[in-house]
Amino acid sequence: MPQSFHIAVCSNSDSSVKKTIEYLEEKNYKVTCVKSDEELLDILTHEQINLVIVELDYKHKDGITITSDIRNIKNI
Repeated sequence: MPQSFHIAVCSNSDSSVKKTIEYLEEKNYKVTCVKSDEELLDILTHEQINLVIVELDYKHKDGITITSDIRNIKNI
């Protein structure tokens, strides 16, 4: 897969997604990891992201709410 496919991972725990990120990078995906929903929404407005992976049990908002926020700003 070409480096042009960009995945954003939103997780408040590095250890919980470390293996996932390593795997994706080994497959030549560009991976950006953020620790907050605010960071995620910011990166989505400034970069072309093809896929977002969000924890369902997040400390400030649940993954469903974050997904809804993304849909609102991206008009998906």
